[in-house]
Amino acid sequence: MHKSETEKIDSILDEHQQIYRRHNRIDNILAFFACIA
Repeated sequence: MHKSETEKIDSILDEHQQIYRRHNRIDNILAFFACIA
């Protein structure tokens, strides 16, 4: 029971990490273009 709960939490955290990284990349690209413009 506890193991599956921890695995569930781990997968949720992994998803958030991926989303955060994707947003970070987009923000960096936008900042890059803002500097050029």
